[in-house]
This record gives sequence, C-alpha cells and structure tokens, in this order.
Amino acid sequence: MKLLKLFASIALGLASAPIAGAMIASVDGITVHNVVSTDHVSEIWDRTVQFSAGTGTYLGKSADGKHWILTAAHVPVGNGTIVTSTGEVIGLSATTETPVLFYNQDGTQADLKMFSVVVEGDSEDYLNGLGNIKIHMGELTSGTSFYCVGTGVSLTMRSGISSGARAKQWGEAVWGDHKLERTSVQKPYSGYPYTSTVFSETFSENGASIQVGASDSGCGAFVKNGESWEMIGVAITVAPNSAKGQTIGYIENPNSVCTTNFVDLSAYATQIYTIIPEPSLFGLMAGVFALGLAGARRRR
Repeated sequence: MKLLKLFASIALGLASAPIAGAMIASVDGITVHNVVSTDHVSEIWDRTVQFSAGTGTYLGKSADGKHWILTAAHVPVGNGTIVTSTGEVIGLSATTETPVLFYNQDGTQADLKMFSVVVEGDSEDYLNGLGNIKIHMGELTSGTSFYCVGTGVSLTMRSGISSGARAKQWGEAVWGDHKLERTSVQKPYSGYPYTSTVFSETFSENGASIQVGASDSGCGAFVKNGESWEMIGVAITVAPNSAKGQTIGYIENPNSVCTTNFVDLSAYATQIYTIIPEPSLFGLMAGVFALGLAGARRRR
C-alpha cells in the first residue's frame, strides 16, 4: 500500500529541485499514462489549466463575477488553455490585476497564489457550469485515494524529472496506514522564498502512486467526498527522502525515490474563501445543472 508521509526536512532536496513538474502514475510498479479522461475524473480534468510553464486549477467565480485560477506562487502568470474531456479547447486570458498571494500566520509567504482570467463567448458558460470547488478540511485515513491532473512532461520509469514531451494526464495515489498529519516547513534553502504548510507523497512501486515532473508545478490534488470533488493540495516541489539516503531524480536507481510536496490547502482555506465563496449545496446543484447544459451545448 502506498505510504503517504510528511516531509518536514526537505532542504537538501529542494535545493536541487525547487520546481515540481509532470506526472507519471504507477500501479504496482507498472507505468500508467492516463492521457485520456475517464468519467470518474472528468470534473477535475475539466478544471485543469495548462500554462507555458506550469499547471493550474480553475477554482471558481467570486461574487463580483471574476473567474480565478489557483496555482503555485512560483508559476508565472499568463494565458492558458483547458482541453476538456470532450476535446473542446477553452482559452483563458490572464487579467492585468495583481495576483492574490497567500501568507502564513508568521507573515511569511506561501508558495500559492490565485489570479483572475477572462474568457470569450460561450466559454463563459463552460466556467459557470463548473462552479466553485470546495477545499477539503477533514482528516484522510488509510486507503483514501487522491487524484492529480497535470500538464507537464510524460515521465518514464527510472528517468529524470524533465524527460519526455508534455501531456495532460491524471494519476491516483492511495494513503498509507496512518492519518494525514499536517506540518509547516521552513524555507527549504536560502534561495527559496516560500514557507508552506505541506503534505507529501513518496513514489512507490507498490500499490497506486504518482510522481510529478517538469511543468506540473501548480497542479491540483483532489479527493472525492461522497459525490463531490474537493481540493486538498497544489504541487510545488519534488525532493528525495534524504533521511534514507535517497538522491534527487525519478527512480534513477532502486534506492532513489522522489517525493512530491503539496501545499496543504486546509491551512489557507480561510484566505481562499475571502475571494471565492465556499460552495453551498444549492450552489453545487446549480453548478451540476449548468454543466449539464454546457455539455449538451458542446455535443450539438
């Protein structure tokens, strides 16, 4: 079973690899490239945005009608696209507004930001149909699956984190034998300007596992709560488990295992909800209804 563990001491690894990237998935050591959305993951797939140098998630709309993307603070703001599960391409143009940054209680900046985008014509209906996504606040117990959708390079087993061409794909990982604990880490090394509350997922050739690579920074992590998707994290860095003598790289040898570090959004939910209203049951139902209409429009 996949073991999810906190990575509280990651200075050495992050000094080598401060930026997370694209994704590979493994099921019991078998490489899986899920480059086609399935019905199960279509909603989070349809929220995932590709930028020239990173990935983001469409978070929802604020009360003033603005649409917002959530990503890592180190990902450059720019225009992007959503390639939907039905093959439609939704173009997003970043506005000139100053991005919203996120901070820890001690005033340090987290590796997390939101910025507003605009769309044209019928694409407005598409985003409205997605609605606002909720931030997951509860504990996550053994056996819980979480999912990521990335747009970075397509990794292969025992390759570096920057090999391969970019591809939109999704992966599943399974929590291990303990509850998720949350921690705040200090600046990983002197040149890294962010301090974030994180959780980490260490790649394994046993069970279901994921590993991110180049250009996946900012991709979202999600869990299913009943019938609703909730967002739990944003990928920010990759690092080895130096305590076990592991070196940086994606399974470069049997003793070299990479860890993907995610900003834990539960620590920043209050700040997020000051911009994006938390979805109510009515709002979620309205979003599903509108998405159905948008899907019907696209299939015509």
